[in-house]
Amino acid sequence: MINDVDNLQTFKITSPTTHKKRRRNNPRRKKSAFRKFLFGILFIFIILGAIFSFVDIGGNVILELAKNYLSENYKLTLNAEKISGNPVKGYTLHNFSIDDHDGQNILSAEYLSGHVNFPALLTGKNPAC
Repeated sequence: MINDVDNLQTFKITSPTTHKKRRRNNPRRKKSAFRKFLFGILFIFIILGAIFSFVDIGGNVILELAKNYLSENYKLTLNAEKISGNPVKGYTLHNFSIDDHDGQNILSAEYLSGHVNFPALLTGKNPAC
């Protein structure tokens, strides 16, 4: 019986509140929150990119720019039934034709596809020249 009492005295009995750890500003916790934030932003950009890759954006603007460029620089007329696409996947002209100033057809096709050269748009320089 005496051994049982000695064994009881060797064990420390503590309440649950005495072992609570203090929360300190843990650098790992800050890095983890920052990584979650970055992954959240990246996820939003991926979702927006996926949505915008299927939506037609800016087709009419591109068509008007092409018409103005051909008429001012080469005196040609561009006719197109419709334009579809966006800056991500490129643009497609449907049932288009290019006519000279006399109205003679120079080029016509059912489809013409192309992509936007963003560096040329931003700098205003044509890399082909």
